[in-house]
Amino acid sequence: MNECIFSVGTLLLRVGFGGAMLVHGLQKFKLILNGGAEKWLDPIGIGAANSLYLVAFAEFACSIFVILGLFTRTSSVLLSITMFVAAFVFLKDAAWADRELAAVFLFGFIALAVLGGGDYSLSNLIFKTNSLLGNL
Repeated sequence: MNECIFSVGTLLLRVGFGGAMLVHGLQKFKLILNGGAEKWLDPIGIGAANSLYLVAFAEFACSIFVILGLFTRTSSVLLSITMFVAAFVFLKDAAWADRELAAVFLFGFIALAVLGGGDYSLSNLIFKTNSLLGNL
């Protein structure tokens, strides 16, 4: 595969999925700032506030890392776990139409976890990692 095409593709995936997820993370971050942490649900049994803090970190901070291409694989794994919980635990009784977006995000972030950040990423610039063999 042409390395330039691969790198542009991963850049588009990173910015597209990361940017779309960042909007959701910003909503959770605002909820925390407005004191709404105790109103959140507790889908995995760690407490409502802790669940919201973890989701906000993944959806906000990890999305920024993905967009920038910094620690893309690790951030994408955390986002994949978050989206798995959203689609199959948090929304387990919901109709597929309500879970579909979380599933789309799940597979997008799985793809980024496999591909890494590509050549047009901060990780490549800083650590000089090969886009296919970069560190987690």
